[in-house]
Amino acid sequence: MGPEGMAAGALDEKLGAASPKLSFHLSHLEQAGLIASRRDGRSIAISYRSRRFPG
Repeated sequence: MGPEGMAAGALDEKLGAASPKLSFHLSHLEQAGLIASRRDGRSIAISYRSRRFPG
C-alpha cells in the first residue's frame, strides 16, 4: 500500500481476512491516527499516515 492508499476490498482479499474483522481493526487503527480512510466512488480507500510512518 502506497501513500495514495488501497481499496478496503483489495486489502481484504490480500490479507484473506473476513470483512467485519478487517473493518473492526481498521477503525481502531484510524482512531489511533495510524491510517486514514476516504470515500473513492463506491469504495473506501485506506492509506497510512506518513507523518506516523516516516520514510
